[in-house]
Amino acid sequence: MSSGIEISAAIMFAGSSLMGLVGTNAQARLAKSRLLSDPNPLVVSAGLLWWPSRWLMPPRLRRRRLAVERELRQDAESWRRYELLCKELFAWNALESAVVVALFASLAALVAVL
Repeated sequence: MSSGIEISAAIMFAGSSLMGLVGTNAQARLAKSRLLSDPNPLVVSAGLLWWPSRWLMPPRLRRRRLAVERELRQDAESWRRYELLCKELFAWNALESAVVVALFASLAALVAVL
């Protein structure tokens, strides 16, 4: 039988992981909306084709994204802004993925102590 402290800790870990997931998801959505609200239509087009991992991206979308990015590189300022927005979006998505792993670990711990 588990002690009350173990159950309380597992519940707090699960709750904080869930709050972390909600927060990182909201930040990722905000970063994506900033990317899609850029004044340059090429940045928006590239943003619509954005995918968390270029390696897992379907080949057809990868080719379209590369074509848009090639055109976007001609304007240095827009390209720099696009790169920064993509890096921010990637960072939030990576953090969100890590929090999902923590959430599942916390739920497994909660089941184990119950």
